[in-house]
Amino acid sequence: KKRILSILLPCCMVLTLLPTAAFAANELPDVKLSVPTTFDKTVDLTKQNGELKIKDSKTYLIKGSADPNWYFQYRIKIDGKNNTPHIFLDGVRLQAPKDGPAIELYGGVASACLYFVGGDSELIGAENFAALQKNKTDGYLRVLVQTGTKLTCEGGRYGAGIGGSKVGIKKFSQGHGVNLHFGSLATDIYGGEIFATSGVGGAGIGGGANGGVGEQIYVYSGKLTAISVSQGAGIGGGQGGPGRHIYIRGGTVEA
Repeated sequence: KKRILSILLPCCMVLTLLPTAAFAANELPDVKLSVPTTFDKTVDLTKQNGELKIKDSKTYLIKGSADPNWYFQYRIKIDGKNNTPHIFLDGVRLQAPKDGPAIELYGGVASACLYFVGGDSELIGAENFAALQKNKTDGYLRVLVQTGTKLTCEGGRYGAGIGGSKVGIKKFSQGHGVNLHFGSLATDIYGGEIFATSGVGGAGIGGGANGGVGEQIYVYSGKLTAISVSQGAGIGGGQGGPGRHIYIRGGTVEA
């Protein structure tokens, strides 16, 4: 028995030094591996009369309209230091106001996990802004689309589809195409489609025009299509900006 235990002990010690089987190296370990049956908060956008602000780390369900011609005309703003909300969006169609993106991860070191489930969703950014925008270089943005669901992101003129705004905007927080994560290796339920297209000079996914940076971009699963209409990368930098540290670990990518 002592001999067997002496063999098992170092084996156990080695196993504790290995990464867990559920998550591959460099993958963020906080993904919801199933769609919850209950949520901390539920929001019906058809009853929301202004900008929706999220300032905590709770789990949300946000629902859109069954009418394919109805768009929410205000921004969803995720704003909070050291917060990481898990936000499930079901069939949302968002048309950004004239001064911003449709969904904005704003300020501090805030991070967010966005799960697009159920009905297809569409995000449209205003001029100079991305459709789905991450401000600051701190924190991370994670986008997961359920198998059978499609997310379409159309950046405004000079903005990325997903990531950064035009560089040099005055009086507005600028977006950055840094630390973006798509899908998950830990589960097979997020194999849906993401279609991201930029405005002039922006990347499909990454930086905006005028030198926007696109880096630390990870793809784990799903079908990802990223297109720049001109001058930017499919995935990476906007016009004149660097694109680097881009990792495709799974899924299907067309850029």
